Amino acid sequence: MARFRILEILRDTKPNGQFGLDIVMASKGAVARGSVYVYLEDLERKGYVHSWPQNSHVDPRAVRRRMYQITEAGLGYLAAP
Repeated sequence: MARFRILEILRDTKPNGQFGLDIVMASKGAVARGSVYVYLEDLERKGYVHSWPQNSHVDPRAVRRRMYQITEAGLGYLAAP
């Protein structure tokens, strides 16, 4: 259920990608902070999600956060009956 909700959030929110913690907040409790990255990794492995590191222009030493975006395969999965 949480994987499906993550895909719905990615479909329905920012088309340029979302951070994992933004997905947690948008889920309103359906996706736990401790499991969102496990789910995202699984969805990416299946080809439903694409991710990339966000570059930090402010501080190059800062931790790089990953952005996540739904793929065409992920949209197809959501549309399947």
